[in-house]
Amino acid sequence: MERRLLKRITHNVKAEYISGGMSYSGFIENFSEDGIFMRTDPTKTAIDFSTQTNSELKFQLSSGETFHLHGEVRWFHTEISSHGLIFRIGVKITNPSSQYIKFSKTL
Repeated sequence: MERRLLKRITHNVKAEYISGGMSYSGFIENFSEDGIFMRTDPTKTAIDFSTQTNSELKFQLSSGETFHLHGEVRWFHTEISSHGLIFRIGVKITNPSSQYIKFSKTL
């Protein structure tokens, strides 16, 4: 059963996830008006993505448009690969800007 209220749009975009003074690069794999799913690049360092942790997401579209969003972690999963740890993170966007809402509706 689908629990999401808003449609998710698949769209791979290079991004930076920032929390607790640390920054992690990766890709946002899908968007909605109020949430994002991101997968980090492999890292050798374990990360504690506690749910409800405040975070920031930064990304730039191919058009050059840049977004800085704030959110909180709703869920995360850790994968082990031959290159290190990969984190899959579900982030609920808090107070999305009108610029972001407009972007999410054009996907």
